[in-house]
Amino acid sequence: MSWVLLAGIILSVIGFTASKLCMGLCQIDVDNPDNFKFYQESWLYLGGLSIIGMLGIFYFMPDMQDVIVPVSAYELPIICFLAVLIYFMFLFDVKWLYYVTILFSVAVMVGFVPEDYAVFSNMVPFWAERLILFAVIAVWVLGLRNLNGLSGIFGVNAVAVTLGVAIIAFVGGMPLYLGMMGLFLAGIWLGFLNLNWYPSKVFLSSGSCTATAFLLAWILLKGTLELAGPSVVILMMFFIAESLWILIQRYIFNVKAPDWTENTVYFHAFEQGVNVAAIGVAVAKICIINMIFAGFQLLAANAYSFPIFTLVVNAWLLGILYRVDEGKKTLKEINREVFKNVKEELANVKKNINRGKK
Repeated sequence: MSWVLLAGIILSVIGFTASKLCMGLCQIDVDNPDNFKFYQESWLYLGGLSIIGMLGIFYFMPDMQDVIVPVSAYELPIICFLAVLIYFMFLFDVKWLYYVTILFSVAVMVGFVPEDYAVFSNMVPFWAERLILFAVIAVWVLGLRNLNGLSGIFGVNAVAVTLGVAIIAFVGGMPLYLGMMGLFLAGIWLGFLNLNWYPSKVFLSSGSCTATAFLLAWILLKGTLELAGPSVVILMMFFIAESLWILIQRYIFNVKAPDWTENTVYFHAFEQGVNVAAIGVAVAKICIINMIFAGFQLLAANAYSFPIFTLVVNAWLLGILYRVDEGKKTLKEINREVFKNVKEELANVKKNINRGKK
């Protein structure tokens, strides 16, 4: 395991170095946006590096495919091709074609799930299970771009998800090839964050976010098929909590901003005058908590307690971020209080787990 972890760290460093060098080509003069050139589009490099790394790990590290559900030799190349297709359909700027391509690609991804495999343990009919998978993946792929409203937010989430997958894989919750992909992709997105953190010098388009979400969806789906579904849900929890808040804002409170991104909690904090970097740090801390909880889920007695608990914690923390303009407390003071409380909750969780083992 030690040499495998070392190899993973080396891959992460390679991903970070390559991404940072490529992002140097993508720096934009924010005072003269009209000077933007196509070669400065960041996903040309982020997507290219991601696809090369994922395919390389899949084909050149076959010993790490310790899987329950086998992956066909042609599945990943098709998924990578579809991610590229989604990106270029966005560039064509024909909305209906772009959305049809996304939905078709998601259907293909779901189609690769073996017919004799029951994701929900035969609790629902086959057709309903596939429809649920399609809906969940489509919402993730279409909705993750809502985390691209401020510098650093999307990148932080991408790093947290990929690094979370790596951690779960290296403690035995997922196949090692997914862990290797996770570490490599985490390095790539850290390299992007190096220049996307506020004040930003590189940026992502909505199409870039959607194509990235599609690649991440494949990794998360493979983790789910390896019985790590609850941990996968926890890794997605920041996105889930923000998406629920968007729906509440738009359809219960009837606060319908022109762009769905503007209905998010983090964007509301920005509108209240909170520094973009401070918001990024707050989001990063929430994502770190989700990574920790995803690891704890592997020790849980059931599949639903930790995901529900994580959703409550995320809603609580986002509620604090939403109300950051109230009172005289600074975001730093609020964060200190939040993590004191979270630390106490984690101690209680450990006690409950230990009590359950006795």
